[in-house]
Amino acid sequence: MNDIKKVSPERETFLTFGSGINIIESAVIILRFSRGSAFSLPQKAGQMSERYIAFDVETPNSANDRMSAIGISVIENGRIVRDYDYLVNPEAGFDRFNIRLTGITPEMVSDQLSFPELWKAIEPVMGSGLLIAHFAQFDMQVLSKCLQYYGIVWHPYAYYACTCTMGRACYPNLVNHKLDTMCEYLSIGLEHHHAGSDSRACASLLVDYLQHGIDTDKYKKKWNFTHKGSQLL
Repeated sequence: MNDIKKVSPERETFLTFGSGINIIESAVIILRFSRGSAFSLPQKAGQMSERYIAFDVETPNSANDRMSAIGISVIENGRIVRDYDYLVNPEAGFDRFNIRLTGITPEMVSDQLSFPELWKAIEPVMGSGLLIAHFAQFDMQVLSKCLQYYGIVWHPYAYYACTCTMGRACYPNLVNHKLDTMCEYLSIGLEHHHAGSDSRACASLLVDYLQHGIDTDKYKKKWNFTHKGSQLL
């Protein structure tokens, strides 16, 4: 049995192959709600009970076809129930810009799992609900390119929704709908461009939207991994 530990000064995640995935996580879940006026929509039956998988990726260079980190947060029954946070060995060079942006250096990932190794552990989670990301087109594209580069065959398509797009509908008066702008407005903690923090912030945005009755089906798209693109349902 091989134990794999992703070291972080703030969070630690442990995987155990052979007997499933064991996650050490915080038992405290904080839900923050919006200030001031917000949208109000009738709640579609079953929306709160659905399972959503919010994720965020960081990349080592401008090609954006490899990951240097991935964060995943699972939402069930309108609550964040699990967080996953991993550094990834991208097996590719790093641009200075990306190092400055993410704080991730080649030395930090040299002994971490490569994407194909990590995918074996996270695929059951990634495939267990509606994928959610902020500026989702970017994260879906990186995921698609990683699968393609390593010759990994997954589903022919996956459904996803974007918290940025939903945010424009929910809070139309904000100056912009970037992740940091929305988190500041809603008092959601954020260590920007840290994959684990970004994915949890994205999940927290979705929780806020669900609390106010958003119908995620209206924002659902289908990413076609065969044709490397997305389309509205």
